[in-house]
Amino acid sequence: MGLPLSLTKGWAAPEVEQVYSRARELCAQIGDTPQLFPTLNGLFAFYLMRAEYKTALEAAKQLLSLAQRAENSGPLLEAHDGIGLNLMMLGEFVSAREHLEAGMAFYDPHHHCAHIALYGHDPGVVCLNYSAYVLGILGYPDQALETIHQALSLARQSSCPFSVAWALNMVSWVHQGPREGQAAQEQVEAGIALSTEQRFAYWSVWGTLLRGWARAVQEQAGEGVALIRQSLAAHLATGSGLAQSNPYPARRGPRESRPG
Repeated sequence: MGLPLSLTKGWAAPEVEQVYSRARELCAQIGDTPQLFPTLNGLFAFYLMRAEYKTALEAAKQLLSLAQRAENSGPLLEAHDGIGLNLMMLGEFVSAREHLEAGMAFYDPHHHCAHIALYGHDPGVVCLNYSAYVLGILGYPDQALETIHQALSLARQSSCPFSVAWALNMVSWVHQGPREGQAAQEQVEAGIALSTEQRFAYWSVWGTLLRGWARAVQEQAGEGVALIRQSLAAHLATGSGLAQSNPYPARRGPRESRPG
């Protein structure tokens, strides 16, 4: 139940925590079981999207410990991906990049295609998505765009709709850096259409936010702001876990104050 709830309602939905917490209780009763890793991974995603970063990092480190004992490339890939994403959220971008690259080093598109059924996404797409994000923050916009388009190409090859929706939104997100509003809107419109068709609540909400940004930078400020507000309202209503921010801080002029 955890996976379909995460994909349709969002990782931070209360129902997601309930089912994964119950699954962890059952794992504790059974003892050593391979089901513990995907269960803990689901709780990690919940805590991360709730911005409970310290709790999420503890879960991610437990995942890495389990993966190292299993000596299996699949769990190692997911664990490094999780730690990298968590460190990125904490602003530790260099360390995040190291873990994301370590995860990608384990990736085999043929061997790890089974992750789609287990976790709902292609792990290589996730690593590339957030590697692109981190590259943009660290000041490598060209590498960021190249990497995110690799992620989109890989997602399409995987035939995993959720991975494609994820990558389309991330491509739009990365286009924010050089303020390429039209390019961002083209990608996010495709992402919204797919997310609406597949009922991916998280990416529908996130896509609406990106659509608003794209409209605003294309001199449609009123419509853009309205869409951003619509996205935030939908997030609050659904609890879809929109706990992410613009990877590129806005440039502040001499009269502009630092945001709180």
